[in-house]
Amino acid sequence: MASHGTQVVRSQFRRTEALSSLNEDIIKAGKIPSTRLLEYSVGPLDQDIRDAIDVAAVSESEFIKIRRLRLADDVPLAILTNYLPTRFEITEEDMQSKSLYACLRSLGVNLKIAHQQISARLMTDDEAELLDAETPAACLTVDRIAYDDVGRFVEFGRHMYHAAQYSIQSSLVV
Repeated sequence: MASHGTQVVRSQFRRTEALSSLNEDIIKAGKIPSTRLLEYSVGPLDQDIRDAIDVAAVSESEFIKIRRLRLADDVPLAILTNYLPTRFEITEEDMQSKSLYACLRSLGVNLKIAHQQISARLMTDDEAELLDAETPAACLTVDRIAYDDVGRFVEFGRHMYHAAQYSIQSSLVV
């Protein structure tokens, strides 16, 4: 016999497709952003990340890896993992108090363009636990490579969003 229960349905967070900070987008939506730092490490890239970045175009051998749980009004929204060359002096303390793009701007980085691929899949059990979701649960994934205004690699992001909480809005022009 199937059980019936009550499910709380929250409004979905909508984000326009632009090169912007999730933190800033959450504030623009009238919500309060918060972050839980899950990992901060420095080292070489795993092979799958090296392949995604095309490391031949990047001269660095050591990268900063930052993995964060992002929340809007204390509701888990996304798990963001970013990889940056160590030439950017971003600390663990920076990531606990500021957005990544705010840190980059403070270092004089002018982000200009990013290429991204958006996909969908089911969350892993670990992801579902972090995002307070019951499995099976759908998620949106975004792999993004960002460059500065002189075409130099800035960061690679592998982001995962709770599909019930998040959508991406695009405008297409002929």
